[in-house]
Amino acid sequence: MKLEHTNIVRLMGYCYETKHVAIPYNGNVVLAEVATRALILEYLQNGSLETLLSTNADEELDWHTRYKIIKGICEGLNYMHEEIRPPVLHLDLKPDNILLDKNMVPKLADFGLSRICEGTQITSCLIGTRGYQPPEHIHRNLVSKKFDIFSLGVIMINIIEARHSDYYTSDDSDNFVDTVQMKWRSKLNGTYHGSLLDIYCKQVKICTEIALKCMEQKRNRRPTILEIIDKLNAMEHEMRMFENNQGRHIEREPRMIMPTSEGPIAGQLVVAHNFLLPAETEARPLRYSYSTTKGSTGLMLTELKRITDDFSENRKLGAGSFGKVYLGEKENGQKVAVKILDFDGLGPDAENFKDEFDNLMKVEHPNIVRLIDYCYETQYEAVPYNGRLIMTEKTTRALCLEYLHNGSLESHLPNEDLFDWHTRYRIIKGTCEGLKYIHNERQALHLNLKPSNILLDEHMVPKLGDLGMAEIFKGYIGTREYQPPEYIERRLISEKFDIFSLGIIILKIVAGKRGYSKYRGMNSEQFADDVQRIWRNRWDNGTLVGSILDTQCRQVKLCTEIALKCVEHKRIRRPNIVEIINKLDRMENKPCPPPPPGCVSANAPQESTHEPEGPEDTSAELQVRCGGPGSSSELLKVYPLQLRFPSTPNGGSPISSKLHLTNDTDGRVAFRLVSKGHPIRDFEGLTCGVVPPKSKLTLAVALRRPVSSGEWFELVSTRAGDGDLLLPQDRPPALDFLYQHSSFINRAKEAGREVHTVKLATIVVYTQTAVCFGPWFRFCRENLHRLFVDCFLPAW
Repeated sequence: MKLEHTNIVRLMGYCYETKHVAIPYNGNVVLAEVATRALILEYLQNGSLETLLSTNADEELDWHTRYKIIKGICEGLNYMHEEIRPPVLHLDLKPDNILLDKNMVPKLADFGLSRICEGTQITSCLIGTRGYQPPEHIHRNLVSKKFDIFSLGVIMINIIEARHSDYYTSDDSDNFVDTVQMKWRSKLNGTYHGSLLDIYCKQVKICTEIALKCMEQKRNRRPTILEIIDKLNAMEHEMRMFENNQGRHIEREPRMIMPTSEGPIAGQLVVAHNFLLPAETEARPLRYSYSTTKGSTGLMLTELKRITDDFSENRKLGAGSFGKVYLGEKENGQKVAVKILDFDGLGPDAENFKDEFDNLMKVEHPNIVRLIDYCYETQYEAVPYNGRLIMTEKTTRALCLEYLHNGSLESHLPNEDLFDWHTRYRIIKGTCEGLKYIHNERQALHLNLKPSNILLDEHMVPKLGDLGMAEIFKGYIGTREYQPPEYIERRLISEKFDIFSLGIIILKIVAGKRGYSKYRGMNSEQFADDVQRIWRNRWDNGTLVGSILDTQCRQVKLCTEIALKCVEHKRIRRPNIVEIINKLDRMENKPCPPPPPGCVSANAPQESTHEPEGPEDTSAELQVRCGGPGSSSELLKVYPLQLRFPSTPNGGSPISSKLHLTNDTDGRVAFRLVSKGHPIRDFEGLTCGVVPPKSKLTLAVALRRPVSSGEWFELVSTRAGDGDLLLPQDRPPALDFLYQHSSFINRAKEAGREVHTVKLATIVVYTQTAVCFGPWFRFCRENLHRLFVDCFLPAW
């Protein structure tokens, strides 16, 4: 009942009912169960194709009707084989099971033998009807899509010849095709003349050739249903073009025209449709349009022209490596960027284009430009060529993207005074986050990272554009300035290609275009110090003071050092994107230094931290926090990897630190937090639990006494079944619940199951109360007007 297609008989309902009746049996009366099974189907007035072919079909059926029946059967079979998943095989395709409605539209019926089939199967007995079974099933009981294709070929011959035929056993297929075509030429001669007669005869020939290919003895030589429909569609387009041009056609050999490109729309001339018309013909220019993708993309070329004023120059935002970009405005006022892709040559076909951008429409990340929709549309029109009109096929491939108000990063870099450091750093961090998503989440490469492909929204949040273009535009890899040495010299491509490009971009953001030009003439340490000095001098006018100045100077130096590592000549020395983001995160999470001079402290002027001795456990961070998709070992993403506790409790309350756990898997994950230094009685609240699938959990690690030097925690996790470790409902969690988790994880270890341990360092933060007059006065000056407007005016 779920099959819905124009060429499939619709099942409207069914009945399955049993009742008990008394019947005589061996001289006794017994109670028997009688089952009634019935289907309610749509009624089709013209009965079966078999009935039609058995009557005077030669006189009653014109070629147009026969072709419509053939095409409809193919469309119905295409729906079963290709458009539903998993595919369904009919396995009893024959004229008896093809019904015709009042308009002679064919519909496939009788799915009693149908089965779901992904590949080739072997049956225990013969199925189908003898004249329509392929040889591999008769001899070896094999069943595949090619079973239905063979049956289709026999049916097509019967339709073309209007009688049951065994021509598929003939070895002289060429003679058979010529015989059928000559027969139909004599039939059609009284209705059509000249070139139009030739076209209809060609359609007869193509259908006959397809049928014979379907009946090949070896199944691997038979076409698929998609290949069959493509051939029929190509022939239909040729006929439509001829009819639209009033049948004017020069009887001469057509010339092959090489593919051309015209304006923003890439064009190609189709030889199969290459009809030559005299330049003085009165035939109107053909404007036939169709979409070659399956299903609607939601955007037609006419819609794109409407929202961009027919791609007017006033709407043009710019031109990039892959085409021109126009500003579009929808009826609801939403602004979008419309990119018309410009291909040299033929470009990708409909299926490849659709597959790539269907995937890109699923991308959702705050630092990736969002693809709203796309358009793939082909138009045919008559254009003058060498004094004649020829039919050309023009394909428009366009993307509809979110519009970002502040344009590209490239347009802002020349004005070095435009960005403060906070904005620059946010652009650097956002660019890194976007690249991390591409490398780790999508397992892909960008290969054209540069400032013109980094767009900025109204809040100066960066978004990477042109994602997926390297896959569509084969052979176009990046821009020379941003290409790494191994690609220029040896054409090597890896994720370090994008890292090199990222390094150049960061250098331009941090040092500006003038400063960037110096980095090749200085060693790395000198260049980093020079950039930091320039920024410190810029801030010496009193804009920044004290700890804020020191923090931003450290950020400048760190970003410069990262950029210089990214542009190392040897790619093995470049960091990966995870390592880069980890360094930036550690800088952001680092405690503030002591207050600068000019700040009055209420306590002793000491703010310091204690970090555990020994090297930082970066391997755990890479594995648990930043592991990419497809890592089967990843259970929970843990953040942060350092628990920060105040040095003393506040007013007798427990000291606490938050821990964020993310479960991206499809199953439940049990965890337990173990302290190396604190007994269980020191904890306040739960230290164990279960994170549901596709969920996040924030755990408050609360202690009744301060942490000491050298203490650390371990988070142990393993998979849990649906019935494992359910939280008690009737009373608060107690020690028996904790013991239950502990024993569950221990049993998992003993059974050799997947158990992960993440080490969490502790940091003791010695807090103080500090009053800094400089920042306070600046705050008052900047916010006095807002305080007056928001607070005093309403009351007054």
